[in-house]
Order: sequence, then structure tokens, then C-alpha cells
Amino acid sequence: GDFSKATVKMYWGNSEIEVKILEYSPGYGLNTLVWEPQEPFHTWSSNNSYKVVVSNIGITEWDEVKDEWVTRYTSFTYTTTMLYIN
Repeated sequence: GDFSKATVKMYWGNSEIEVKILEYSPGYGLNTLVWEPQEPFHTWSSNNSYKVVVSNIGITEWDEVKDEWVTRYTSFTYTTTMLYIN
């Protein structure tokens, strides 16, 4: 995927958590999008889930009609649980 235009939003309930997208370093494996939350987590618990929305991910695919490679942009939304590792 092409993450050059990607945005990330992270939520705890209805509260948006500020995130910082880290700089991409090409040449080390597959394209990767890395971000860090910029606020402390509320309470470390397996009951706390966070919604993550990653938008503007470029997916390049062959377009049979145009007979050329095209990039389409899409979004993904998922829920995750943070783990506290001491």
C-alpha cells in the first residue's frame, strides 16, 4: 500500500486521541505505517478498547477497462485493545 497520504485517527469511546505518524524509512521490508498516541492511556485494562481509523491508503491495481495501473484510496476501521507490558 501507499501510505504517503494516509491519516490515522484513534478513539477511546467518543474521545479522539491525538496521534503522531512516524516518518517512513524505505528500504526495510514492506511499506509500513507507524503511529504513536500522544496522550497517556486512560486505564490499563483488557476491557478498554480503542477504535482506529486509517484513511487514504493507496492501493494500486490493474484496471482492465483503462488497461493501466491505477491507485484507488481506501480506509480501514478496526477495534483493538492495548496491552500493558511491564
